[in-house]
Amino acid sequence: MRTFRRFLRDRRANIGLLLGFSLIPIVASIGGAVDLARIVRAKDTMQTAVDAAALSAANKGGYYTDAMKATADGFFNSNVDGKLLQYVSARELTVATEGNAFLYTYKANVSIPTTFLQIVGIDDLSSTLSSTTTTAVNPVEIALVLDTTGSMRGVNIEKLKEAVGLFLDKLEPNKDSVKISIVPFDTQVRLENVTYSNPTLSGPENPYDEDTDCSQLGDAADRQACTDYQATLEESADDDDDCSSSSHRQRRGRGRGRGRGHGHSSSSCSTDSGGSKSNDDVSENNDLLGTTEEEWSGCVIDRTQPYDVSSVSPDSSNLETTYPKADCARDTLKPILPLTNNFTKLREHLTALEPAGNTNITIGLQWGMETLTLPHPFNETEKTSKIGMQQFIILVTDGYNTQNRWTTRTSDIDDRTRLACTEAKSFVDAVYVIRLVNGNASLLQSCASSASKYYDVADAANLVLAFRAIGAEISKLRITR
Repeated sequence: MRTFRRFLRDRRANIGLLLGFSLIPIVASIGGAVDLARIVRAKDTMQTAVDAAALSAANKGGYYTDAMKATADGFFNSNVDGKLLQYVSARELTVATEGNAFLYTYKANVSIPTTFLQIVGIDDLSSTLSSTTTTAVNPVEIALVLDTTGSMRGVNIEKLKEAVGLFLDKLEPNKDSVKISIVPFDTQVRLENVTYSNPTLSGPENPYDEDTDCSQLGDAADRQACTDYQATLEESADDDDDCSSSSHRQRRGRGRGRGRGHGHSSSSCSTDSGGSKSNDDVSENNDLLGTTEEEWSGCVIDRTQPYDVSSVSPDSSNLETTYPKADCARDTLKPILPLTNNFTKLREHLTALEPAGNTNITIGLQWGMETLTLPHPFNETEKTSKIGMQQFIILVTDGYNTQNRWTTRTSDIDDRTRLACTEAKSFVDAVYVIRLVNGNASLLQSCASSASKYYDVADAANLVLAFRAIGAEISKLRITR
């Protein structure tokens, strides 16, 4: 009994024991801080990966697909260190709609083991990381101004169709907020299902009609073009644009309705009018303002200057604002498809494009603007009726200017294009320009609304990337968590 009491009074052996117990909370506290810091860093890394996965799904656009999930998982994996992947137990992608917007939510369940916190019974820390990306599409109208000249043959036109097709896929889920027009161009554009009034309206004759009396033309530029044209009528076996390199073989045209060609270096191009301005019947202007139908091939050439670069609607009281009609240079030129949200029709029109002919970028831009304005000759725009409506022009071309209503001198045609670009940039919210392989880089870059809206595509295969970037910008992807 005395020994036991002595043991109870003796504190010497308890010092180590008490010290050991007192170190537990200290080690847990310090070690826990280390554990938490490591886990926070890991979660930050995985949150970035989750954000990337959600963005990748939104970039594909539309409703959920297995391919979309696989792409999102791939982006998640590529942004996470291999060691961290072992802590991910499940990943999920969901797609929902909210009004006209799509919401893409990617979630990852993670469980990261602890080290020091195991002392107090905490073996791991688990959580669900989530990111939601919204495609917020304001009402938009887009004019696709597409070069369909001879130099677009082969891989260029095929890759253009592929890239635009994917662009349409991205925007189609928001078709209630999106309208798109397609404006194919060479030296002309073609109209279809548009009505025309006063078919006998007197106006300037076509300067490229061999039967025109040049001396009766009121415009000096038209008189000169007419005189030059009629002095050089020769036969030609080819009327296609071949301006895909910096120098070109000189050739000359022959025969009725054919024009002359020029050698090309940095400022001009081997061209051949190819009948693109000829009209065997009537070559007068048409006011496009009324409801009386007229049977006619549908092709038009540049308006009288300065209206050739303007979005101003035609006015029957001012013939210079109206559109000179002409026989089509080639039967394969597809008509302008006015603004529509019928994506089936857009794809059919895109698929039907056939390249041939010479290049006049100005007329493509001018008619791109026409599809976006009221009241004539198109009436599909809702610019004035939809709040927040934005309008865009996307111009794609792969060559140099080679022929317009007045000349085949590239530098002169470029001057008209510059004016049309200036007008377009003041008229719409943004002009995007894609230069495909060839063309006047300085001219085309200055045509875009900003440097970020100009794409110099050296390989047609990369057209998809350019259109993907444009689609993402128009769709305004944003992470909303």
